[in-house]
Amino acid sequence: MTLSDLQNLVALKLGEQSLFYPPEEITRSGLNPAQRLLCLTYPLILQQRVTVTVNPDLPFIDVRQVTGTDGVILGNRIRFVRRVVMGNVRADAPVHNAVTDELFELRETTVAALSRRANDWMSHRGIIRHYWKWGTYWIGLYKRPVTATTITVIYDAVPAQLVFDTDEPQVQAVYHNVIAEIAAGLLLVKEGNPQGEQGLKRIAGALALQQQGVAA
Repeated sequence: MTLSDLQNLVALKLGEQSLFYPPEEITRSGLNPAQRLLCLTYPLILQQRVTVTVNPDLPFIDVRQVTGTDGVILGNRIRFVRRVVMGNVRADAPVHNAVTDELFELRETTVAALSRRANDWMSHRGIIRHYWKWGTYWIGLYKRPVTATTITVIYDAVPAQLVFDTDEPQVQAVYHNVIAEIAAGLLLVKEGNPQGEQGLKRIAGALALQQQGVAA
């Protein structure tokens, strides 16, 4: 469904009260927060992949500066890095790293583990075999690459904002009705009780969650 379709569906769920719920409000306070809440609750729904070319001797990646296939910076849409792979596995047909002709999953390690290996581990150069994470937005590579290297970052994604009428959610179509139901619940919550209580029940039901304080 497109954004326009979803707006109409939410309006129907709310009794077509267009005076209280114009399309802009449905999108801003309903649909966009709803798709983020869905992906936050179930991260596997929207896992994405992006390739990064690591320049020689550069062991750090700020994922906030990584660009997608459209050339747009992903920013904080990379919510959590799950895996890092040597080579390009973004498409169905994997592509080996051009220089080393390798394709394998890098093993995750930690700064503490690397520090136990050697005091000067940061200066080690060679073929990349491990990656480590520093906070949410930094990925480190071990060893420092000696040539330009292509890696694939697999991550839990924050869905792109719905802006234009023809925009479609990035999640599969089977979840579009769930997004509309959550959006209806979020809009009802804004109205206060008793509508607020009804909204919370709709959200919990759409997400298949037990509402806090309510027995199963």
